[in-house]
Amino acid sequence: MIIVHICLCDPYAENWSYHRNILSEQNAKDGHDTYIITTEYAMDENGKHGRKERQDYINKYGVHVIRLKYKYCLPKVVNGKINTVRGLKEQLYKIHPDIIMLHNQQTLNWFDIGKFKRKNPNVILLADSHASFANSCRNFFSRWIIQGTFFRWIIRSNFKFIDGMYYIGEGELEFFRIVYGIKQSENSILPLPARFLEKEEKERNAFAIRSELDIKDDELLFVHSGKLTVEKKTVEILQCLKELKDKKFKLLIIGSIPKDREDLKKEIDSDKRFIYMGWKTSDELMRYVSAADLYLQPGSVSVTMNNSLAVGTPVMVYPHKTYKRFFGGWEIPVSDKADMMMQFSKVFENPAELKSKIPCAYATAHKYFDCKVFAKEMYDYVIKSEAENSNKLFEKGIRYVSQ
Repeated sequence: MIIVHICLCDPYAENWSYHRNILSEQNAKDGHDTYIITTEYAMDENGKHGRKERQDYINKYGVHVIRLKYKYCLPKVVNGKINTVRGLKEQLYKIHPDIIMLHNQQTLNWFDIGKFKRKNPNVILLADSHASFANSCRNFFSRWIIQGTFFRWIIRSNFKFIDGMYYIGEGELEFFRIVYGIKQSENSILPLPARFLEKEEKERNAFAIRSELDIKDDELLFVHSGKLTVEKKTVEILQCLKELKDKKFKLLIIGSIPKDREDLKKEIDSDKRFIYMGWKTSDELMRYVSAADLYLQPGSVSVTMNNSLAVGTPVMVYPHKTYKRFFGGWEIPVSDKADMMMQFSKVFENPAELKSKIPCAYATAHKYFDCKVFAKEMYDYVIKSEAENSNKLFEKGIRYVSQ
C-alpha cells in the first residue's frame, strides 16, 4: 500500500515520539511505501522551530519526507497559524496514495485534500484531532475568530470526506464537538502511541545512568521534563521535595526553562539533589525516564506519560479526564501541592511499592499505546473497502482502538 501522512499543523522532526512519527515508522516497518508531507519547518534538538534545508528525502526509518513551502508570503507567526503550503494537491496526484492520514485539520489545504478525495473515492481518508481546551482557544480571538469561525468553516466544509475520525482522548472529542459543532454517532479514541523498551533494556539504562551521575543505590531517582512553563508545576515539585530535607533522592530536570522563569532557576539551584540536564532529544529523554523510579507529571497533559508507561516507569500524575481511563495501578494521582507532599512522603516510607507498579505500567502501555494495533486497523480499511466497497468500520458510540 501507499500511505501518506499529512502534518501541517505541527513541525515534523525525526527521532521524536509524536503520533506522526511512530505511526509512519510503523507503516514503513510493515513494508508499505510511506510518505510524510509537512512544512519546511521542523524542531531542532532543543525543541526550537527552524527551517529544514532538505525538502525531499528518505529518513533513516524508510519514510519519504516531503517538505513544502508556505503558500503565502506572510510573517512566520501567521503562517504558523493557518498552516497552508504550496503544492500539496500536486503531490497527492503524483503519489496517488491508498490511505491518507491527516494529522490535525486546522489548514486551508483541507480543501485540496477534500477535492482529491471527491475525485478519488476509493482512497481511504483518515483524520485525527489533538486539539483541546488545554492547548487551544485560550483567548477570545483564538476561540471565536481563529477556531470558532475560520477553522470551523474549513472543517465543516470537508468533514464529509472523512472515512475514519480519531481523537486522542475524550477532551479532544469534546473540543471538536463544541468548537466545530460537529456531532457524530461514531467516534473512536486513539491514544497517542509510545515507543517500548522492555525490562532488560530498562534495567541496563538504570545501571548506566546511575553510574554516570553517581547516584547511590539507596537514592530514589525522579525525572521531570518538558517546556517548563507554569502549567508543568515544576516549582511545586521542587518546593515539596526541598521540604523533605533528610530524604535521599536525585531529581533530573530535563527540558527548556522559559526566559521569564527566574523563580524556577533559583529553586533548582537551591538544592544539590536537583540536577538540571538541559534539553534532550526524545530518545535521550526516554533513556533517562526508563532509568527512573518515578516520572513526575503533576501538571499539564503530555505524551511523555504514555512513553513512561511504555518503558515501565510509574508516574505521579494529575488526574486529567483524558488519563483516568488508563489508570491501572501504575499511577500516583495528585491534584494539588498538598496531595503531592503527601504522596512523596508515602513514596519515601515505602519505596518498594514503586517496583510493584512496573508491571502495571507495562500492562497499560501494551493495552492502550501499541501502535501496531492502529496500523493494522488502517490497513483493514483498504481490505474491507476493496472486499465490500465500503469503508465504514465504526461501531456506534465511543470505542478505544488500542485495547
